[in-house]
Amino acid sequence: MRRIRRGFFCHSVFYDDGVALFLKSVRVLLILAALAIAAAPPAVLINLLAGGTGYGLCAEGLAGCDTGFAAGPALALRVLIGLFLVTVGVRLVSRLIARLERQQGWDEEAAYHDDFSDLQDPADDRIGELFRT
Repeated sequence: MRRIRRGFFCHSVFYDDGVALFLKSVRVLLILAALAIAAAPPAVLINLLAGGTGYGLCAEGLAGCDTGFAAGPALALRVLIGLFLVTVGVRLVSRLIARLERQQGWDEEAAYHDDFSDLQDPADDRIGELFRT
């Protein structure tokens, strides 16, 4: 567990290091999903051109495939919307990971300064002596 300090009043928030690891694995899964979405249309076309059914798209093959005029653009639009949504998800998760890592750095820096804060005596006001004339 790490403690994160935020703001002037140093509110403490606890998070486990496993949260960042979980978010990184979610990001990898989203990237793999984007690759799968992008690879699906070429795979269907290759299967159709090779004489297959297009993975169930056209039951009788390319010659017997009866689709409407707008079927192609509608499919392309669905693929683009899916890629856009997955890309937005990757971006959001990446920003969340960056925020957690940045806060972790702030926590480590604050812990470093806290280790040396007891070395300064609050009654020792040498700066005030320099400006008194």
